[in-house]
Amino acid sequence: MDLSAQTGVIAQLLVVLVVENLAATLQELNVPEQHIAEVAALCETTRNDILGK
Repeated sequence: MDLSAQTGVIAQLLVVLVVENLAATLQELNVPEQHIAEVAALCETTRNDILGK
């Protein structure tokens, strides 16, 4: 795997970690699961923009 591919994998993992961290924080704040799922879905729609694709 070349450096460019490794960087892409790391960036993908960082997006996943941010969304998971956000979901965990919302759970700690007792936000209903339905709302957490909506936030996660919204985050997913921005993935390509965040990754510059």
